[in-house]
Amino acid sequence: MFPTLGRGLGLRREHYRHVIETKPNVGWFEVISENFMVAGGNPRRVLEAVRRIRVLGEISEVELIASGCEIRELLRLKRVYGVGRWRKLKRIARVVLPDGSTARAEVHMGRRELKIKRRLREPS
Repeated sequence: MFPTLGRGLGLRREHYRHVIETKPNVGWFEVISENFMVAGGNPRRVLEAVRRIRVLGEISEVELIASGCEIRELLRLKRVYGVGRWRKLKRIARVVLPDGSTARAEVHMGRRELKIKRRLREPS
């Protein structure tokens, strides 16, 4: 069964400024990928600002899960950020979710990107 995803908002060009300035309290944004498949430019900056995840407190249980050619998105990372020694790490952290609430989560991190992979149960 799928979890309840809450309410979302379509991220359209005419809404960029408003979304960045007001940070609406929504669970997710609908993104049309073709609008963001450009090198640099305003769309990419907007997407980066919207997807920013805030980590609160200590990061624990750091584990290397992929490096170099083991990383599925290596070609995209090189194209967007350039060559380098790429590694992907799994960590556990308390994060601020898009709706402003906080949760303990498994977070995957590279050199420049951070993704919440799944929410975790709070320890008893």
